[in-house]
Amino acid sequence: MKKIIFSVILLALLTGCGTISYSPKITLDVSPKTISKTVQIDKFEDLTNYKNTGKPFLGYSLISENTLAGNLDLEITNVILSDFSSNSVFSDVKRRIENPDYIMKGKIIKFRSVTKPNTFGYISPILGIVLSAYGNQRYEMTGNSANLLWNIPLLLPFVGVPIQENIVEILIELEFYDKSNQLVSKISSGKRYQESFSIYNNNILALQSNTNQTLTSVVKELREKILEELK
Repeated sequence: MKKIIFSVILLALLTGCGTISYSPKITLDVSPKTISKTVQIDKFEDLTNYKNTGKPFLGYSLISENTLAGNLDLEITNVILSDFSSNSVFSDVKRRIENPDYIMKGKIIKFRSVTKPNTFGYISPILGIVLSAYGNQRYEMTGNSANLLWNIPLLLPFVGVPIQENIVEILIELEFYDKSNQLVSKISSGKRYQESFSIYNNNILALQSNTNQTLTSVVKELREKILEELK
């Protein structure tokens, strides 16, 4: 009975995620130089299919209809527009500009942000029960207290062994078209982040920070490529 209670507690810790509202954020400094061009940014195309992607088993997805403050395509469009404008990447950047030098079109190819049990987190409850039952049975048969060591796997999550992981994967592509609607430049940037946590860490709050940091790294690299190619 105690083994079952331990496993129930462990599963509750793995799945006890409250509902949150997430909005993407970018934290970058002013651009080292400004490209003297006006740019109209069209709404990004979302290729992630996030609305039809379920959460991982015993896990939680930050990018879903229930957690995103708005639609992903518009959220990413606005956050990149805000960064490019406030940090002077171009001389003028808006959603709509009359006769712009460039029209920027974006594609969100991948935007995944999940927290879930790692491999040990998935197998530890079952493995712990099986090994603990075996050890206790051996102890009852032999009286050898060393057999109680078979209970250790069941207790490992409670002594800080990481059993959860946060995974963030983001890939964004930008295309720039001139006034004749000719493709001038096509750039992309993708980043992946992964970190493991114990049951004593607030992995949901960490996931929001992990996601924004990864998005910031992606946009930072996109800005660097823009400065190199659009002069």
